Amino acid sequence: MLGALLILGGCLEKTTGEFIPLDPSFTAGHNDDQSDPNKGGTGDGVWPGLKDPRIHIVGTITSTMTVPVQIDVSIDDPKGDNGQSRVGALHLDNGPGPFEFYAPVDVKLIHLQAFQDPDVDGPSEGDPFARKDLHLSGKDPDAFVLALDPKNRGMPDDGGTAPAAQPGGATASGGSGGTGGGQGPQPSGQGSGGQPTGPDPFPGASDFVHVSGTVTSPNPAVVVDFFKVDPTGQGGRTHIMKLETEDGTWSQKFPKSYGQIIIEAFVDPQHDGPTQGDPMVSCPCNPLDVGDTDITGIVLAIPAAG
Repeated sequence: MLGALLILGGCLEKTTGEFIPLDPSFTAGHNDDQSDPNKGGTGDGVWPGLKDPRIHIVGTITSTMTVPVQIDVSIDDPKGDNGQSRVGALHLDNGPGPFEFYAPVDVKLIHLQAFQDPDVDGPSEGDPFARKDLHLSGKDPDAFVLALDPKNRGMPDDGGTAPAAQPGGATASGGSGGTGGGQGPQPSGQGSGGQPTGPDPFPGASDFVHVSGTVTSPNPAVVVDFFKVDPTGQGGRTHIMKLETEDGTWSQKFPKSYGQIIIEAFVDPQHDGPTQGDPMVSCPCNPLDVGDTDITGIVLAIPAAG
């Protein structure tokens, strides 16, 4: 009996009752703090146990749905799937809201993918989604917003900045996920065409100007998207509204002195929003300044899928 006790006693690391924390490798990616339902959003599962020097990543998720959000965090890795490796995930159990995590100071690029799964059926085209390639320079980046939207699936990340205007004509050319540049057209008369979808984006406004033009496309099922330049929005912009056109003409009214907008168009034969491979184009007029007079004659040339 005494021998058994001695053997058992030899297996005990401590007999003083002093708490000994587990090695962090045993708890990496796990969150036991349930006092705050959004605790996972503070980065417990991303680079756990990271010490200074480190950089602080702060952002906010927005969505029209209030269901939980997952944010996957990855870095470039030639040996990983698709050239990336996942370093952790954040979970916002209360739905959209703020999140934060820390990253090593020498990391130059972080890939973020945020999504909701309201039907709990795995990834699908109708799930709110956003992605962002976060370029870092060894210091805390500015806070940013990820706006979840099903139409973001298959769309490239634009680095978080609004497109810059560059010299060029008024006719856009592009491709799948393409971008444009150029100088805006001169104000003129008023155009017509296109059917708006969704609620009135300017309730209460009474004094308008019109922005209008035409679309050339290999497929008549075309959607024209309008965005407002917004430094706090995903990619430096927020979505205003969209028009569906099948006759190649489009026109949209804006309150006078509205400011800078971005115009894009894409082929949408399935009426399911932009998806990977859909031919699309960005207007070379982007960003276009909407002032006190009508703007007409904008031509968007969508190329054939190739």
